Amino acid sequence: MAANNETQGRLGDFEEFDRTTFDAETLSDGEGLDGREESAHTENMVVVPEYDEYGYVFDSDPTYTLYSASGSEYTVDPRGECGCPDMIFNSPEDGCKHQQRVVAELNDGRVPVPDAPVDEWFTTAFVERAEAAAEQAAELRANDDANKSEVDAGEAIVEGFKTAFEAFRDRVGDDVAPLAEHVDAPIPDDG
Repeated sequence: MAANNETQGRLGDFEEFDRTTFDAETLSDGEGLDGREESAHTENMVVVPEYDEYGYVFDSDPTYTLYSASGSEYTVDPRGECGCPDMIFNSPEDGCKHQQRVVAELNDGRVPVPDAPVDEWFTTAFVERAEAAAEQAAELRANDDANKSEVDAGEAIVEGFKTAFEAFRDRVGDDVAPLAEHVDAPIPDDG
C-alpha cells in the first residue's frame, strides 16, 4: 500500500484519508513529542480496520478497533469519536492518542484505508506484526528483570492480535489457519 494511501478500492480511487478533526504526523520514535502525541507514536497498540462481510474496510463510516497494552479495546473513528476516558472527559482538540495512532497508521500505510480489501493485509502485514509482538512478549516472559506490568502489556497486545485474527477467520472460514500456525514465536493458548 502506498504511503500516501492512494489505492484502488471497489468504488474507485481513494486518494488520502480525510482528516477533518486533526492531522497526525507519521509514526516516529516519539523524539521531540510529548503528551498524547508522544503516547500515540510510542505506546504499543494494535490497530485493526472494521470491515464488511465481503472483506472491505467500511467506506462511508470507517472505524478501527484499537487494542491497547492495558488490555482495553476501543472503537475509533479517526475523524471524531473514541470511547476512551480522555475523549469522553477532555475532548482534546487534536484527538486522543488512539485517534492520533489510527490516523498515523493510515498515513503510513500500515492499515488498510476505507474501501480497501483486508484479506491480504491480514495474512501478510498483520501476521508479521503479530509475530513481532509475540517475540517481544516471549522475551519479556523469559526476562527475570522484566516487571509484571511490562509482561502483562506484552501479553495484552498479543491477545489483541489473536482476537482480531480470530474475527477475521470467522469471516473467511477454516481456509486460514489460526494465528499460532502463522508465526514462529510462541502464542499463548487461552486454555
